[in-house]
Amino acid sequence: MSNKRSASGKQAVPEAAQVLAGTALAGNGKPASSHVKKKRAAQRLRIMRAAIGEFAAKGYERTTMQDIANALEATSASLYYYFGSKEELLFVALDTVLSDLLAALSAAVERAGAAPLTAMRNLITAHVTFELADPTVGPLVNAHLYGPRYLVDMLSVGQQASLRRQQRAIYEVYRDVVRKGVATGLFRAQDVTLAVFDLLAIVQYPAVWFRSGGPLDIPAVAERQADIALRIVAETPEP
Repeated sequence: MSNKRSASGKQAVPEAAQVLAGTALAGNGKPASSHVKKKRAAQRLRIMRAAIGEFAAKGYERTTMQDIANALEATSASLYYYFGSKEELLFVALDTVLSDLLAALSAAVERAGAAPLTAMRNLITAHVTFELADPTVGPLVNAHLYGPRYLVDMLSVGQQASLRRQQRAIYEVYRDVVRKGVATGLFRAQDVTLAVFDLLAIVQYPAVWFRSGGPLDIPAVAERQADIALRIVAETPEP
């Protein structure tokens, strides 16, 4: 299929791509108003959240665009107005979740100031809370980023690179806290990289076994995992 060109000879940008970029034109050919852009952004978020729920419940491969549309009581055709494909939905979902997680972790560490022990406790509790607060988030991140590679490999090279940058930024938040703790003599870690991987395993695993209504609520699980993390890295127990 050939690409359409405008009267000026320039290649026309498909409307769906314009919507994704927030530059779609209104019916009169003028740029969409801020109100319209906000409505479109809100609808994109609704679709993404529905997709996350369906991916978590059925798995990515078994989920269809029609399944996502059914969850929204919409038509599958309406979804393509906002997202070009199911693969794009997967990328946007992963990218958004990682971005939100990074913001939550950075804020948690910042609240601790210069206290490494507090920073580590804040970091672990924030991460566990983030993954458990929405039961669809943990499975999505753990299965599609740290699980079978083909689920991420189906994304474009650029999309994969974007997700790796997000993952790296999250890793750097952990590494910075560990390194500061080691520098002050409060943490022990012969290999900072391995210590970070151990800590990430501690925060990710509760999403596998946690059940709402069980003997531990989310704050209790988060504190429990923080205790375990500090026993691993702290030179001496917390006062």
